[in-house]
Amino acid sequence: MFSVVIPLYNKVHTIVETLHSVLLQDFLDFEVVVVDDGSTDGSLDMVARCFDDPRVRIIHQENLGEGGARNSGIAAARYDLIALLDADDLWLPGYLSEMNDAVREFPDAGMFCCGGVSRYPDGSGYIRQSDKYGDSRQKVDYFEAPFFFGNASSIVFSKKKLALTGGFPVAMAHHADIVFFFKLALKTEVVFCPSLLTVYNLGIPGQAVGDRRANTRAIVDSSNQIYGFWDSLESEEKNPSCLSAIMQNLRDGIRYSFSNSDYELLDYFLQNTNSSLLDRLTNIEKFIYKRPRLRSAALARIWAATLADATGRPPERPGWRSSSSTRSAPLNSAAQQSSRSSE
Repeated sequence: MFSVVIPLYNKVHTIVETLHSVLLQDFLDFEVVVVDDGSTDGSLDMVARCFDDPRVRIIHQENLGEGGARNSGIAAARYDLIALLDADDLWLPGYLSEMNDAVREFPDAGMFCCGGVSRYPDGSGYIRQSDKYGDSRQKVDYFEAPFFFGNASSIVFSKKKLALTGGFPVAMAHHADIVFFFKLALKTEVVFCPSLLTVYNLGIPGQAVGDRRANTRAIVDSSNQIYGFWDSLESEEKNPSCLSAIMQNLRDGIRYSFSNSDYELLDYFLQNTNSSLLDRLTNIEKFIYKRPRLRSAALARIWAATLADATGRPPERPGWRSSSSTRSAPLNSAAQQSSRSSE
């Protein structure tokens, strides 16, 4: 019923654990499509050596990046329900069962998100769970908190909806998944499952998210693409929350530039962001952001704009500092909280 698509590029140190987390699922109706995106570190040999399971298929291609790898995996998928998983993340055993139940409960939705843990190697991190969304599955306005509801390892969607978005952007080193999820959420209903059943590992060598400045710079390209898609829709499809989320993300990039006194990055934002998007800033913002010497005023203004925008108020993100540096401590914490939420 599920096609699990895993893009693989130089993750020899994590791919075995990732695949084990799939094969240990308590829901058994799935296939795994591993897309080898031109790995050079022995990742592919590791998969072949450790797994002899007919449910696991491997596709080979020259390096196209995660967007291109995901598109290839989706094209090869045998089932309509696509479950994405990065090669350095994990699922708890009940993940696919939970998503299957969500699909059965909300058959008209096309995108399903699940709560989870974001975890650093030292055992610290945070959980994506909030009292605001309770402990039951529900339809949500994805743009109210897009970076809370899911990441690429905690989202399932209908392959039939792919044509509505054009698939994942290929020529993007960062944020191809963000662009795709925003587009998809504009075209279909979204369901959030609060159970903590995914583990998003941070601080892994080779991760694209590890380069904070490059990720911040990529906000410009992703915002331009999402806005262009939003602007092309019929008026009834133009969810205003989406525009608010784009503006909030853009302000986050500008805030990062000011906070780090990175005025070259600030200039990149102001010179390359879609002019129609920049026009949606207030006149005060337009004046302040162009003047680096007004750094304190700029940061204060961004904070005020965030508070004034309802979509800029993310749900509570409880955190922890594990007393142990082992990788199992946060995972056990997530499993316990998930168990409590399902009682």
